[in-house]
Amino acid sequence: MNVRRQMRSKWRSLYIWHRTIGLIIAIPVLVLAITGMLLNHTEDFQLNEHYVGNPLILWLYQLPMPENIISFPLGEQQISQVGEQLYVGSQPLTQSAQPLVGAVQLPQFKVIALGQSLILLTPKGELMEQLDRSTGVPAPIKSVGLLDTQQLLVKTPEAIFQTDPNMLEWNIVSPESVDWARPSPAPKLLQQHLLADARGRIITSERMILDLHTGRLFGPAGVLIVDLAAIILIALACTGFWIWIKQRHKHPKPKENKIA
Repeated sequence: MNVRRQMRSKWRSLYIWHRTIGLIIAIPVLVLAITGMLLNHTEDFQLNEHYVGNPLILWLYQLPMPENIISFPLGEQQISQVGEQLYVGSQPLTQSAQPLVGAVQLPQFKVIALGQSLILLTPKGELMEQLDRSTGVPAPIKSVGLLDTQQLLVKTPEAIFQTDPNMLEWNIVSPESVDWARPSPAPKLLQQHLLADARGRIITSERMILDLHTGRLFGPAGVLIVDLAAIILIALACTGFWIWIKQRHKHPKPKENKIA
């Protein structure tokens, strides 16, 4: 009898331990399940196109505040680049790894010059198209300027090129006087806005959810917690299966009486 009681006590302890640990691990398992489902639908929710701007999450990533702002005046607006993010005034335009080298205003559109391409904007600052070597634009571009306020010029290390009004042909020229685009510091309030906005465009929602799923969002400690949760979950699955087997042996199904 004592042996049976000891066995019952051990099995009861195992059952209580199994249930208690299961309740404790429920939260991390729930997080893993939810983040896993979200990651499976990244494209559906456009998680790779949305950015995290929450100050607490950005603090967890220990992201430094961007420092360098390249800015060119363009009429009443300012064309700026912070990191790889381009801005028209305070509005984000597009991202580019090419450096901003100038911006000029033509009668029919605005031109932003990058190291290897030109971006055309409507008079209101809306994106029209981007031209590069494949469309005949000479590169690498060192500067961009105007001749008589209406003719676009591009300077490369080899020569100065002038294009036609439709920007289809580029010819080498030797102008005497060119109004080249010159950088100009953005107003301080605009600088503060651009720096804060650019910092909030580094971490995508997809990356944040992935880092939460793996625990990397909380550093080495978070990874350790996720690993422990996985190990405990495996142990719970094994013990649960073992308890189920023992219960079946303890309470076997009654045999059906065959009718002769």
